[in-house]
Amino acid sequence: MNSGRDLNAELGVAFEQALKLEREYAATSAFHLPDAEITVAHTLHKHLTYFDLYKFESFIRDSVAPHLNDVLGEESKLPQSSEFKMWLQHYQRALERLWSTLFTLLAQHRYAQASHVYHAVMQTPAFAPHAPQLPSLSLVATNAVLSTAVDCMLIGMRNEGYVEDVFNNHLVTPLATNTNELLEAMKVAEEAAKYSQHNIKLELKQANIEK
Repeated sequence: MNSGRDLNAELGVAFEQALKLEREYAATSAFHLPDAEITVAHTLHKHLTYFDLYKFESFIRDSVAPHLNDVLGEESKLPQSSEFKMWLQHYQRALERLWSTLFTLLAQHRYAQASHVYHAVMQTPAFAPHAPQLPSLSLVATNAVLSTAVDCMLIGMRNEGYVEDVFNNHLVTPLATNTNELLEAMKVAEEAAKYSQHNIKLELKQANIEK
């Protein structure tokens, strides 16, 4: 998943541009209504290590979009100077760059974390004998659940690719393993995920992205 890009450096530059424009908005009274604030980049910057890919997508959809629509919607009702229009163009481009870079970085983190968890789980007694039939973490999770007392699963709520994964690999039977082995494998998966997430947060902090 390494494209040769220094995404941490790119993210730092993207944050710098967006943060500068948000400070400019706050400092230029002619730009905004009384008490209006645009702090999207500041919020992301402050809480960056909280986000994974899904949390980031939810934050954009549920918080950022409504916030910007409210503020900029009110702004659009006022006479807009050429300076404000220019600022808005720059800010929109800065946010697009920030979204794109952060999405790419978090997607790489998710892939790396899934890969780390998958390889750890496939070394456990519950899953090691079934490696050829379980080429992905989504299939591991599905088989693990079907190997318990669960009779029915809902797959694909977050990602339709999970549905394709199951059908393309012709998943038909639960694992021939015992409950203790499954529980042990689940503990291994949890620890592997925590270890990977810790390394991701450490990477962000060492890159001086989060202050």
